[in-house]
Amino acid sequence: MIKENKNQIASKKYTESNKAAWNEVMPLHQKAAKERWDNYFMQPGFVCLDENERGHLTRIGIKGKSVAHLCCNNGIELLSIKNLGAGDCFGFDLSNKPTLEYR
Repeated sequence: MIKENKNQIASKKYTESNKAAWNEVMPLHQKAAKERWDNYFMQPGFVCLDENERGHLTRIGIKGKSVAHLCCNNGIELLSIKNLGAGDCFGFDLSNKPTLEYR
């Protein structure tokens, strides 16, 4: 059995506390913004990213590529990247609340 050092224990405790906090607040976050974002994304091709972000994504060439988004929260950026032409898109978040909503 491998014994964890103090830094690993502290990191694990921080991560667990952070996840619990996001799981607690996420339903409120979703309630406040979900309908607004749903309405935006019902518009074909809607993108919430600014011109600078779009420019970077265009330069690196995301069309047809698979994309993984870490800390995706409610997924609006990932949905925008999909609308810009990305292939398969996968969102990962510490909190399981937002990712369960967008399955």
